[in-house]
Amino acid sequence: MAYKIKCNGLEVKTKKGENILGSDFNVEIKELDEYKRTFWAIASTESPDRDNDVIKTNGWDLTNYKKNPIGLWSHLYFQHPHFKCNQTRKKDGKLLFQPQFDDSHEAARITWNQYKNGYLNMFSVGFNPMEFNYRDEDNKWSGGREYQAGAFGDFCCSCSCES
Repeated sequence: MAYKIKCNGLEVKTKKGENILGSDFNVEIKELDEYKRTFWAIASTESPDRDNDVIKTNGWDLTNYKKNPIGLWSHLYFQHPHFKCNQTRKKDGKLLFQPQFDDSHEAARITWNQYKNGYLNMFSVGFNPMEFNYRDEDNKWSGGREYQAGAFGDFCCSCSCES
C-alpha cells in the first residue's frame, strides 16, 4: 500500500517539499547466513498491493540510496539504522536486496532474530514517485496507481508504519 511516511507525527518530505511515500512487501528470505547476519529478501514486486498500486521494477532509481544504503525501523529517520544493504538486484519483476544487520546494536540484533525466526515477515520501502499513471482513470481514489519511475528512499524493517 502506498502511504505518506510519518516520523514522530510529522510527514517526511524531500528537499523539494514533496511527501515521501512508502509501500509494504512480504519477505521471502533466501540464503540466510547466520555468521554474517544476512539474507536475500524481496523489497518490491510488480503485483498490486493493498491499495491496488503497482511499482514497475525497472523504474526504481537507486542512485541516491546507494550513497548511504541503510535500513531503518519503521521509517524512523532520526534513529540509528538496523542494517546496511550490501547488494540490490532487479530480477524477474522484483527488486531484491541483501540486508546485513548490525551486531553491535541491541535493537538490530532483536530485529535480525525476529526475521530469522519468522516473527517479522515484512519490509517497507520509501520512495519519491517521479512518474505514474492511474490504473483506473474512472476510479482514481481506490483504483491504484502504476509507478513507472521513482527515486528510492529507504528500506524499513517490520512495518508499523501509518497508512
